[in-house]
Amino acid sequence: MKEISVNDALRVGKKKADIYFTVPFYITIILACIASLALSVSFYLLLIAFPLGFLLSLYFSTRYLYQWQAWAFQHVRNVHELKLKAEKWGLIPGWESKLFPPSNHERLMLERLIEKFNQPDVVPDDSHVPEVFEIYYSKGYNRYELVCWSLGFIGTTWGIVALISQNELKGLAMQIILGGIWLSTLFFSIENFIQLRTTQAVITLTKDGIRIKRRLFTKADIKDIEVYDGKDKMLSLKFHAINIPFQIEINDMDVDVNKLEQIAEVFVRRWKA
Repeated sequence: MKEISVNDALRVGKKKADIYFTVPFYITIILACIASLALSVSFYLLLIAFPLGFLLSLYFSTRYLYQWQAWAFQHVRNVHELKLKAEKWGLIPGWESKLFPPSNHERLMLERLIEKFNQPDVVPDDSHVPEVFEIYYSKGYNRYELVCWSLGFIGTTWGIVALISQNELKGLAMQIILGGIWLSTLFFSIENFIQLRTTQAVITLTKDGIRIKRRLFTKADIKDIEVYDGKDKMLSLKFHAINIPFQIEINDMDVDVNKLEQIAEVFVRRWKA
């Protein structure tokens, strides 16, 4: 039996769970629309189709997640890590399991995996990950953003000057809107200029914790790290320190998301060692 990584199992589960949830819903709505038009059925049929489609999507996605759990926990070595992350990703049915409980066959498959949870996870340190990992601002990204915001600032300034010269900037609402746009473009232009000139690391991961600019969070404070890929949520690095979640945008950072996810896991293991 070929073992796979925890992250690979999670990606498979997330991708297919989304398909099992969205496809039944859209099929139900499409069929309801066709029935309403072709059979001259009342438009209220669509109102019934929405909750019906949601229940069908929930049913099929929940059924799939039971199958996924049986497959994933069988092919992954570190089942404790997988269970913890699967709960965060929403791949372990919660209240849905009460609405659509596992069948006898599905329950039997899950019960066969109990013995695997008696084994401790194997988490060797990755020697390829340096003791200090630094993340800098992306020069290319900030140049692009600086050009865009600067053009917006110049255009807004020119528009305001033109309106003032023609004595047309009289309305309070227009003054507030244009003033807000002008200040926003000025602020982001300055921000990207500063980031472009910054040569020091913005985020530094060490054996002692995380340093964000001048602020240090010790390893005793940090409980976990999450890296969002930007598809469902804003591209960011989120960690819990002293029970408070801190989220840092990494859109403008010079770092690969998949690499950061792997490195963050290594440092979390080092901090807990």
